[in-house]
Amino acid sequence: MFYNTDSNPGGSFLRALLLALLVLCVAPGCGDYNESALDIASSRPAAYNDDLISQAEDSLTRHDIEGAQIYYGAALENNDPFVEGTAAAGKGMMDLFLLAGQDSARTFLSQQLGATNRRYDIQRLVWSNNGVLYWFSQGVRWDDDGDFQGVRSIVSDQLPWQVERLDSLAAFASGLTQPGDAIMSSLLGVAEDIRQIERDLEVAIDDPKFEFLYLPADVFHADSLAMALGKSELSVIHAGLSFFRGSIYFAAAYQNSWTLDGLLVSPDNRDPEAHFHDTLDPLLAREITQQNNLREARSAFLDGFFYLENSITLGLEQEQTLKTALLRWDKVDRDLARNLRDIIRAMANSLDGPAKIPHFTQDFTIDLSVFFGEGRALPEDVSWFQMESSTTGVDGAAGTSTWSVTDDAIQTYFLDGVFDPPMRVGRTYEAQPDIDSDRLETFFENLLGDAVERTEAAYAGSGLIE
Repeated sequence: MFYNTDSNPGGSFLRALLLALLVLCVAPGCGDYNESALDIASSRPAAYNDDLISQAEDSLTRHDIEGAQIYYGAALENNDPFVEGTAAAGKGMMDLFLLAGQDSARTFLSQQLGATNRRYDIQRLVWSNNGVLYWFSQGVRWDDDGDFQGVRSIVSDQLPWQVERLDSLAAFASGLTQPGDAIMSSLLGVAEDIRQIERDLEVAIDDPKFEFLYLPADVFHADSLAMALGKSELSVIHAGLSFFRGSIYFAAAYQNSWTLDGLLVSPDNRDPEAHFHDTLDPLLAREITQQNNLREARSAFLDGFFYLENSITLGLEQEQTLKTALLRWDKVDRDLARNLRDIIRAMANSLDGPAKIPHFTQDFTIDLSVFFGEGRALPEDVSWFQMESSTTGVDGAAGTSTWSVTDDAIQTYFLDGVFDPPMRVGRTYEAQPDIDSDRLETFFENLLGDAVERTEAAYAGSGLIE
């Protein structure tokens, strides 16, 4: 479902942001309760003997992300080859944790999303001893529950928006009449900050002396969430950032003449679902206006595939895996890992032209280059959306509608010219993966270990992960 006026945009956005951080960054500390911070401390690399790195860690034990950011940055500027990788990894991760506080993000939130408190403090709002993560670790939910205040009310004076703006999507979007092109332009500034984070992570990944970055459990206000981020984990984080950055550039290549107010505020009490889809349909991916952004998107996606492949290579090559690592390569089917790496490499090659995808029952190629270069847009005579069904409520009251992307749109935009032999909507493709779905599911369960369960336990009752 694309749109729901009863949803809470502030809560949904924050949950999505925090969940992404938890999956990529918090979960590493969930490998084993017996692998305590002291256990990690006793085996940490020599870089932790450096005064600045030590002070950065002390800052993290006090939930001071900004302080750690300063110390890691200073250590990186010293150009000491023995600590460079650790300093770069630390600075990159701190910049990621504080990304929403960067000038680019503040401009985006204030000018494009109507934030009235431009001086919000991400350190205080999210990471401090009275911040969002602390309250989630205490089992407090986002919304109020009767006489019990939710996190939203507790931190209301620190939020970028007045709390009433977060009551519904319509309330949030009302008055946001900046065109989508302006929104995408602001997001490109955020993308550049993300690229700097990627560069710092690259320094760590390329440093032969770098072993892992240690983050104490205090950062996340949960005793079980101490973690060590090695090169494989940093490569996964880099890949995720690259794909996200590429998605921004890709969207910014198209004409975006929509407004949030126009899309999300339904006039005259019309069905909000119908209003949203009917309004967006003629505006979505219909015309390419900034072709250079497609080239930037392709470059970012190449980075994403490279570092995703690199993560597997590094994981398979390492001699042992820390119990506090996010990716437990010591537990996975290594042959399957190599097969997945082959597929990822082929997908990267398909950005340049038709590439054979290995480990399928029959040969076929994918050509993702058609989305870049000249690019592709959906013709005006093909609709993006259709209403699947409508259910009438009690006493003839308006029911609910289910919307989906049309078969014609899927075929025209996503499939035609991409697959050889051609793929058709609704037909079983003749080439099927050699990898059994149960085997693949077991692979990822073993790779992540009990990270998700431990993270859920750390924030039990908060509704952060449901």
